[in-house]
Amino acid sequence: MFGTRNLCSKAQEIKKLEIEQESVAQKFLLRLYQQGKQISQIIAYIWRWADENDYAYEAQKIVANKLKSYFVGLEQNAPIGNSIKLLFGANPDDPSSTEGQLLRAVFYVNNAKPEGYIFPMFDEFELSISDPGHGYLFEVTPNDFSGALMDPQANAPEFMKFIIPYPPRPVLGNATLDKETLEEWIKNIDSNEFFAANPYIPTTCC
Repeated sequence: MFGTRNLCSKAQEIKKLEIEQESVAQKFLLRLYQQGKQISQIIAYIWRWADENDYAYEAQKIVANKLKSYFVGLEQNAPIGNSIKLLFGANPDDPSSTEGQLLRAVFYVNNAKPEGYIFPMFDEFELSISDPGHGYLFEVTPNDFSGALMDPQANAPEFMKFIIPYPPRPVLGNATLDKETLEEWIKNIDSNEFFAANPYIPTTCC
């Protein structure tokens, strides 16, 4: 299994190597780290705001519940991976894109993209658009807090399986995580931090 939380622990070493000398492998890993961070922050946003009862945060609640639909499937009996691709391929700078505007609500600060953030989050090859059937096979699991990259199914055309953790949110409290912890992670744009310190916030592919 590749791309677990243990891989993210090597991020500082990879960043240092990037400064000293660039390589294809380093670029791939840093891209994977950032993609995983952004997915994790989307999930944290859903968990923080989807059940919010304070009407002052109604806009965040609406965004969170719309985002949730991409992780549980937009259409009945359709692969959830198809829904995820719409979100991951969206451009927040496109005012006509529903998914893009959802991402903008999560990530943009003062209408500006944070430095180092990737949009669209996955390119057309990764999404199997430019080369249909290849790229990543996206799957969402409700049974884990850590994602991974895995071998594809034997008869599947995709090159790798991209596992996204979307477990039930723990009961908020001191024993697990609280609203403030979620908010801090959502707002974290530190280019040297790719996963939340709290293990109850899902870590995707790093």
